[in-house]
Formats: sequence, C-alpha cells, structure tokens
Amino acid sequence: PINTVHLSGKYRLQEFEELAKLAKQNNFILILVSPTWLNGLFDETQRQLIINLYQKIDTQYDRTYFLDYSYDEKLSNDLSFWLNMGHLNFDGANVFSEELSEDILTILSANQ
Repeated sequence: PINTVHLSGKYRLQEFEELAKLAKQNNFILILVSPTWLNGLFDETQRQLIINLYQKIDTQYDRTYFLDYSYDEKLSNDLSFWLNMGHLNFDGANVFSEELSEDILTILSANQ
C-alpha cells in the first residue's frame, strides 16, 4: 500500500517520525515526495525546511524514501509546463507523473 501525506502549515518532525515508525511496524514503504516547484516562486527557506525534514526521516528509517523533484530540470524552469504559478498544466502533470511513477516502481522493485 502507498499512502500520501501532504504537508501544510507547520512542519512537525515528531509527527513524521511517528508515521515512519508506524510504517516500519506494519512493513509498509513510506515515500516522501517534494513536488516540482517553479523556480523563483517560493521562498527558498520554506523549500529548505521541507527538504531537511524529509531528508532527516529518509536517513533515519528503513524502507523510507525521499523523492525530491523541487528543482526538476525538465519542469522547474520551463513555463510551458505550468497552468499558473502554482499548478502544472496537462503536459507538465504528465511529465511529472511519469517521473514519479518510474521512481516509485524502482523503489517497489528494490523492496520485493
């Protein structure tokens, strides 16, 4: 099973640690994803808080993975993939979905 967690508001390390422990106890794979961001749109400090949190959880817990697309080469700099400043358009969403699917399949294959 794959569960998705979306961060909003405060970033709480303790809550993510509890989630990682629960996933480990139940033999689940936890995949943390930082999606593509349009370069220059978000405050770098905010982005780095998320990246640091995910990296910490990734390194501390087995079967926990961090997929960082925040500076995706294909999408982050190309406005033609964006519907507006915060959302990918159809083509951008397809490119992102393909990348994400490939990476998740690689993780799942490595854990069989």
